[in-house]
Amino acid sequence: MIKLVLEEKHSFIDCLLPRCYTGGSLSDIKSKNVEVTWYAPIGDYSLGLETWKHKRGEEGGVMSDEDYKREVGFKSGIATA
Repeated sequence: MIKLVLEEKHSFIDCLLPRCYTGGSLSDIKSKNVEVTWYAPIGDYSLGLETWKHKRGEEGGVMSDEDYKREVGFKSGIATA
């Protein structure tokens, strides 16, 4: 479980995070407009405060299943197509 002390920005570097967030309330993050960035092994993603899904870097498209599989595969040493 990750517990955050709310600040303006939070970054997670070279770790695995869930593809999206469901369940518990993240309303404090949304109401305080906290920026959450995931610097994953292959790409950089920001957490969309409306969808609770990661968005790809500058492009802003929602992380796809294939994007997530590549990140998990890279981190675990398993090659994915």
